[in-house]
Amino acid sequence: MFSKSSRKADCAVLFSGGVDSTIAALNLIQKGKRVLLVTCHHDFLLNTSRSRIMEKRLAQRFGQERVSYRSVNVTRMFREVVLRPTLKDLLIHGGTFHCLGCKLCMHTVAIKICMEENIPCCTDGNVPGATYDQEPEIVDRFTEFYKDFGLKYIPFVVRERGLSNLFWEHEGRLEQKRRMLEIKILHPEESGPTKKYHFQPFCLNGQVNKLLNESFRKADIEKADGYLQAKRPLLLDYI
Repeated sequence: MFSKSSRKADCAVLFSGGVDSTIAALNLIQKGKRVLLVTCHHDFLLNTSRSRIMEKRLAQRFGQERVSYRSVNVTRMFREVVLRPTLKDLLIHGGTFHCLGCKLCMHTVAIKICMEENIPCCTDGNVPGATYDQEPEIVDRFTEFYKDFGLKYIPFVVRERGLSNLFWEHEGRLEQKRRMLEIKILHPEESGPTKKYHFQPFCLNGQVNKLLNESFRKADIEKADGYLQAKRPLLLDYI
């Protein structure tokens, strides 16, 4: 289906500029792959320009022929598919799942770009248990979504299950930061166990939504899966 000679990248990477998506990209680049970093943003995301800091560092370190970048505004899709039906979704699925819906919008963009740019696969940084969209059952649904279009979704498991908190970061994340320090895409003053990574955008809607109904309980995965399957057909019009 895909001709290597016609491709500008070997894999797309859903890229926030945070540790996990940066490590996912770095893993491919160091294996000699060309990556297209895809950053999605909407009206509720603050400081989206932060993602470009790490993108520029990767491009400077490995060359622009290995690292390309695309920024996509998903505000209209996010409002129409995720926000407007909030009350209906709450009644039907027992939750709003805005963060999961947002990630589905991002995957929709990635699928469209992969098809347009002749790129066979997409990846991102995966930390099982961190959020609904990174649970194995939900990842399987995303994989099916890509497969419908002849594409592969191959999430890169950056670290095992374990969450950071406001004051301290999980050891797996610290190890990845040390890796980034070694190749000089992270500066010493930006690292350390109590220093948060400042290149990832902040989502106000996402924080409120998590407080309301996304406590990452395993029992809610079935509801999240139902939400995801109901939304998928609605996104076909955007591809």
